[in-house]
Amino acid sequence: EMCIRDRYQRRVREKLQTMSCCCICVSTAEVAIIEKCGKFDRLGSPGCNCLNPLLCETVAHTVSQRVELLSMRCETKTADDVFVDIGVQVNLKVEDPQKAYYQLQDPPNQIKAYVEDSVRAMVPSMKLDEVFERKDSVAERIKTDLRENLTNYGYTIVSALVTEVEPESQVKQAMNRKNAAVRLRQAAVDESEAEKIRVVKVAEANADAAALAGSGVARQRKEIVDGLRDAVKEFGESVEGTSSREVMNIVLMTQYFDTLKEIGAGGRCSTIFVPTAPSSVGNASNDFMQSMLNANLQSNAVLGGQ
Repeated sequence: EMCIRDRYQRRVREKLQTMSCCCICVSTAEVAIIEKCGKFDRLGSPGCNCLNPLLCETVAHTVSQRVELLSMRCETKTADDVFVDIGVQVNLKVEDPQKAYYQLQDPPNQIKAYVEDSVRAMVPSMKLDEVFERKDSVAERIKTDLRENLTNYGYTIVSALVTEVEPESQVKQAMNRKNAAVRLRQAAVDESEAEKIRVVKVAEANADAAALAGSGVARQRKEIVDGLRDAVKEFGESVEGTSSREVMNIVLMTQYFDTLKEIGAGGRCSTIFVPTAPSSVGNASNDFMQSMLNANLQSNAVLGGQ
């Protein structure tokens, strides 16, 4: 009612102003509605327009032909019973000033009613996620409906945009918690996969290291045996009258003292109790030889039994 009263008062003021003059100036991108005795007579183009006050010619109103922006919000419910507040912006332009002025009483509110009708006809059939994904479809539906209904009233719809989809705060918080839980679960899976790969790589590295260490120990022992064999052979050839047993005892004595030297030179904090008497070398040699003899006797007994 206030809008209608304001429009009426503005018309009265414009008529009173133009009743006393013979010329009016119309700005660019505007059109003047000129009436004669209260009846539409013609359109006043931009520039200077002459009026005849004797014939009661007046300017009823000036209509802008610029592209206007109407911003509005529509509340509706989705298919999964979630209330959303949808922000819509409509760009429209007046193509027929006469129809736009005389046939619509309150254009902004009437256009808003058409927009709300379009939104509430489409969004309730969509779920909340679909509303976010198909905003363009909702905007196209609004544009199509406005074009069908407002063309007869002299308006052209340039574009209709859905700029915002705002669900209730509790729904928004629930969606954020859901997304956070999904991301945390994915992060846990990725972390577990990374730990699995790390453990597998460590195991493979340890296996490779053990294999290389075993190969090295085997080669070391082979070299030791070859060295002992060559030493025994060379010593027996250089010193006549010595047996292989005596040469082996000398070699064992040398190895024994070298081992004690290495243990004493080591910087590690560990204590090893070993017999240090020289006679222990002979005892070790005797034990070794005795073990060899027992093994030979057992093998010969097995062969004789067969």
